[in-house]
Amino acid sequence: MATTPQITATLVVIVDVVVVLVVGLLVVAVTVVVVGIVVIVVVGIVAVIGAVAVPVPLVVVALVVVVVVVVIVVAVVVMEVIAVVQSIPALSTEKPKAKVHINEIIPPVDFSFLHITTVEECETEEPREVSPRKSIQVKKKKPEDEELPEKSQSLCLRLNNNDLKDVNNLMTIATSLFESPSNIGWIDLSFNNLVHIDPVLTQFENLKILYLHGNEITDVKEINKLGTISKLWKLTLHGNPMEDVKGYRLYVLSTLPQLLSLDFSRVTKCDRRTAQTYKNFNNPCRPKRTVRDD
Repeated sequence: MATTPQITATLVVIVDVVVVLVVGLLVVAVTVVVVGIVVIVVVGIVAVIGAVAVPVPLVVVALVVVVVVVVIVVAVVVMEVIAVVQSIPALSTEKPKAKVHINEIIPPVDFSFLHITTVEECETEEPREVSPRKSIQVKKKKPEDEELPEKSQSLCLRLNNNDLKDVNNLMTIATSLFESPSNIGWIDLSFNNLVHIDPVLTQFENLKILYLHGNEITDVKEINKLGTISKLWKLTLHGNPMEDVKGYRLYVLSTLPQLLSLDFSRVTKCDRRTAQTYKNFNNPCRPKRTVRDD
């Protein structure tokens, strides 16, 4: 069904066609009138000077001029009408190109607030309604694939606000849920009972956003495990016991210098300079100063 913008565009095109036709007819009419007037004037002059007939070449030239003008005007009008008609989407033979908008984001696969204690439960648990596995954005299954489980095209996984103590099988579960698990860019594990940062997270090489706030991670050196995720730019760790460790923020930024946001706070240039100084000062390979004996 045509929308209001489409109807408006069609009406505008029709008006353009009518205008082109009217202008073309006016040009032809004016040309014929002008040529006719010229012929009449010439005939009058010839009659005054006593000629008995109008010279044949003059009539031929007048007819040729009229024919040429008419042909040119008709050709221009036809080309303009074709161009205008082709601009109508409904009449154009060219298929419109699909437009991709940056704000068309597939919602995450959402297992939050489901009291999940292990990631394996995601294989049998139904995700929340916002999940693309329950929306029209899920890739339709072919008849021959009816026995295969649906896989999401999303790049986000939410497991926040559950009772998880570890996520060591997360990649295996992600493979069964996502079409491209290695392309997952956002994982939310906040508000669980995690005490360690599992190395399985490093298998998500395209991970850009990781939420770990509100867990039970105590050792700040657990951050070292995330050092190989080069694309990680947003990380949350607040609400963990490690937050109380002196120099916590500087340690995180010195370990993960690519971060642009930590604990929902933007990393500034000053933060980076301070973190670099902190790293240099606490470098175990830094040569120790010797005290001279006077």
